[in-house]
Amino acid sequence: MIDSIEQKSASHGISLKSQNVRTFTFVLIVIQSIGIRFFSGQGTFLAIVIILLSWKGFSFLKKKDITTLALIIMFLCINSIVNPTFELSSLLFQISLVISTYIFLLQYQSVQLLEDDFYRCLKFIFYHASVGYVLYVLIAQIFSQVDFAGLSYYNLFYVFYVSAKDYGSLARNVGLCWEPGVLQLVLNLFLFLSIKRKKSIFFLCLIGLGILSTFSTAGYIIVVLNIVYFIILQIRNKASAPIIILVSLICLSGFFALIKGNASDKFDSSNTSGLVRLRDFYIGVELITEKPLLGHGIFDAKYLESKVSVSGIESGLFTRGYLNENGDFSGGYTDGLLGLACWYGLPAAIYIYILTFRNKFAGVWYERIILFLILALTCISEPITYTSIFLLFSFTCFIFKETKTLKKEPA
Repeated sequence: MIDSIEQKSASHGISLKSQNVRTFTFVLIVIQSIGIRFFSGQGTFLAIVIILLSWKGFSFLKKKDITTLALIIMFLCINSIVNPTFELSSLLFQISLVISTYIFLLQYQSVQLLEDDFYRCLKFIFYHASVGYVLYVLIAQIFSQVDFAGLSYYNLFYVFYVSAKDYGSLARNVGLCWEPGVLQLVLNLFLFLSIKRKKSIFFLCLIGLGILSTFSTAGYIIVVLNIVYFIILQIRNKASAPIIILVSLICLSGFFALIKGNASDKFDSSNTSGLVRLRDFYIGVELITEKPLLGHGIFDAKYLESKVSVSGIESGLFTRGYLNENGDFSGGYTDGLLGLACWYGLPAAIYIYILTFRNKFAGVWYERIILFLILALTCISEPITYTSIFLLFSFTCFIFKETKTLKKEPA
């Protein structure tokens, strides 16, 4: 059954086949950015596939777009020249992300169509993750363990996945994402857009249950922001029933209780997850202070190990037994929020933050604040600020104006 979004697109002369191709490409962008790493070189391979599927975007390439892309690539090249740790392979990969994301967005002559396809992509991932988790709860015994890129999952027919790291007696939902902390981002973005599109309370609650299944502290905090967003819309709608606001406030208090418990565990002195977050914050501040203008380039754990001041931060937080068992800087540097300034320098990071805040998925000021916080709070513990899914938001500022007329796609 074709939903209202598809009917709306059809009324503008957009073929369903073309829309499905774009939505599928959107799913590939999510998998490339935050998906399970099924094989080595997956990111580069998917960047090429995304460019091939987005070939129509080249027909909308204008002089200003070429200038914008040239400036971005020039900056990346300068950054790699002044930072030898920024290897050629990493540089080429970053350039491929920039080009593939930009060309993909150029296909859209309307922000509304972009949001429609993004919503359908998020809906698919939500349904997939929900079905997979329900199957795990019902028939966990037939799920088998599998490892990808050093992470363990329980899977069913290599189609449905949950994390092998449990929360109490329950596994954590990952869907198609590499870990629960990024699945919550997808689900919270889906919840944000569903609230914006005035979906039913029942459907919003289902999305909330999906976020609960990730057992992510960041996810719970962000749900609170989404509930606040929902309450704001209800207050602005004078016809809305007070009972809806009352129920929302009850849900809000429930998530506050979850946050309090999770945060207490997260920052317990014996909780390594919380200590990793604290370690990466201290490291980020140290690296930014050392090279604030052009940063350190994209670096790896070996680069951090070579810096005495940075190594001292980790040894001061973790026991020698933990470091001997897990190695130095296990999991790599995970603070994507400070990571932008560490990699590219403070001026570039601030500029990207501003572009992200001004992204075209949000309209009024409170939507901009909430959507920016959804991304920022996730990036504190996830190094995703150099991925296509993150670039997507900032790049909308280059391509779309506040009001963009719809043009018919080229044949």
